[in-house]
Formats: sequence, structure tokens, C-alpha cells
Amino acid sequence: MNKDITLEDLGYNELIKHKTYMFYIKPLKENVEYENDEIHLEFNFENKTICKTYGDDNTVCEITVEELQAIYNKCKELGWLDE
Repeated sequence: MNKDITLEDLGYNELIKHKTYMFYIKPLKENVEYENDEIHLEFNFENKTICKTYGDDNTVCEITVEELQAIYNKCKELGWLDE
């Protein structure tokens, strides 16, 4: 796994950088016609959460910094970061 990987490397582009949040967008396919053809990734600076929205029903998955740290630690424990 590339330890220096960025959101841009994964196909995300910064769309908005605001005082309270940063918003990234990733097309699900080459010719995006609808918002549902995109993944939205929002970093909220006020409550320190990350929100990922995607799909026809705008499915949302919110991750806290603590959860992100625990996920990182589990990946490290599993040796996934060394691959």
C-alpha cells in the first residue's frame, strides 16, 4: 500500500474549500451526467467528521476522527499498510 497516497490519486478533485469544510468529488464514470454519478467526500472542520455521499439515494456514511484512527490502527495491525 502506498503510504503517501492522496485523494487526487484515488480520482477525487477538490471542489470547494470553505472555512468550515472541504468538499471533494469523484466521478463514478467518465461522462458524469447527474450528481448521482458522483461520490462526494466532505471534511467538516467544526465537528471533525468525514462524510461520504453516493448513489441514487444519496447514501451517507459519516466517520469520526476517532473511528478513522481506529481503522488506521486496525489496518496497521493487519499489516495492510506494509503491502
